[in-house]
Amino acid sequence: MQLGFGQQTSLTQTTATQQLQQLRRIQMMTVLQCQHQELQEYLEQEYEENPCLEIREKTLAPEDMPERKEVRQDTETERFDRLDAMGEDYSYFQEEYSRPSRSAQEEMSEKHQDWLENIPENPQTLPEFLYDQLVLLSLSPEKKEAVEKIIFSLDAHGFMSTPLEDLFGLDPEQLKLGKSALSVVQSLEPLGVGARNLKDSLLIQISARMKHPELYDTLKNPEEEDDNKEGEKPDYPAMQLLLTRYARDLESNSIPKIARESGMSVEKIYALLRQLSRLNPNPGRDFSPRGATVKPDLFCVQDENGKWSVALDESGIPDYYLNTRWGKCCQNDQEREFMHRKQNAAKWLLEAVQMRRETLLAVGNALIEIQADFLEKGVKALKPLTEKQLAEIVGKHPSTISRAVRGKWIQTPRGLFPLTDFFSASVAPSQTQAFSAIRDEESASRDAVQSQLLELIANEDKTQPLSDDQLATMLNVARTTINKYRKELSIPSSRQRRVYQ
Repeated sequence: MQLGFGQQTSLTQTTATQQLQQLRRIQMMTVLQCQHQELQEYLEQEYEENPCLEIREKTLAPEDMPERKEVRQDTETERFDRLDAMGEDYSYFQEEYSRPSRSAQEEMSEKHQDWLENIPENPQTLPEFLYDQLVLLSLSPEKKEAVEKIIFSLDAHGFMSTPLEDLFGLDPEQLKLGKSALSVVQSLEPLGVGARNLKDSLLIQISARMKHPELYDTLKNPEEEDDNKEGEKPDYPAMQLLLTRYARDLESNSIPKIARESGMSVEKIYALLRQLSRLNPNPGRDFSPRGATVKPDLFCVQDENGKWSVALDESGIPDYYLNTRWGKCCQNDQEREFMHRKQNAAKWLLEAVQMRRETLLAVGNALIEIQADFLEKGVKALKPLTEKQLAEIVGKHPSTISRAVRGKWIQTPRGLFPLTDFFSASVAPSQTQAFSAIRDEESASRDAVQSQLLELIANEDKTQPLSDDQLATMLNVARTTINKYRKELSIPSSRQRRVYQ
């Protein structure tokens, strides 16, 4: 069946309209999911490419304009008289350019020091720090190249998780070179770098401290009071024994078994564990890349009546508007078509920005209204809430809510939080009606349960830690839920938490 010319034209126009609408929806979703910095960069790029986008200059209102002061100009004679007086009397210079007082100098010095301390530093990476130490060593070009290969293969913790075979192949001579280069890396600062795992890293640190005790301070916990200035004298051989022979027993907290087999007292073992805890478990910690500064998209604002609302942060984003005057300058159909497309693109972009503004404010205000108790009481007061439930409240599609909250942050009186933290799945109560540390008519927030779980374990009797069954009864949730949350929070089992006397 063949379509007539009119039908084909109508079909083509309909298809073109659908494509434009689809492109418009894509742009709206793209703008919606932009974070503050991303939106700023996206708009700047569009501004450079679209002549129909203009920035509205901000002007001061007449009442905000600074007052103009009339300045009387000296006559030529007066200027010469003043110069003569200055030549005869040096008090002018003493008054204008006198040396500042000591207190003023100290104040200027403090301000300068504060300025220097607040300059953003460019942190040195771990590979760069290790590479700089190689100039102090006498290495052959071949060995230095092998050392560099290992240095730039370390993970974020400073560990050598890549097998040497992957770096140097299976050739015996190359593997020998790799092992020798690895020994060089493990001799560098920070101590423990280049180890295969945490256990090897601690052993490397202990070995270095035993060989060069004069280079390292005694192991001392900076959080403890400085009553004993010499610190607790470390027993390095005993620490090596614990790590090499009783590592598995330490993981399972089998302290009595270690005491029986080693002949050491329980108190001695705990003293050794305290000393081990003061070693560096993460040699690459101080060199890990710093995360980008988080800039909030929303701010919590409280009015005089104590009611909370949100405000959108649009600082740094100019006031863009649609400029239609270019259309009057077109001289032919091709130019008019070009400007028509650009005008539509600019119009759709501004509409997308406005939709983002309205959606974020609607979502933010709804979240603050629902989770108002969180602002006063913290995580324990979070109510169960899903994106689907919020979508029904604000009258948006769940996918729109998902795009609106992803990557967005809000500044609250309790700190800076991602919007996703205000959503929390519900935890159904257990079948028993025993005491519940968190009471709710139907369910408790997942984050609230985890918060209470942390609090209960922090305050438990370490000699008789709470079992999963006891915790489940106290929180009125299933035992499997407690077990799941313990693992998510990296909390050991009751057996591993027990402290022996």
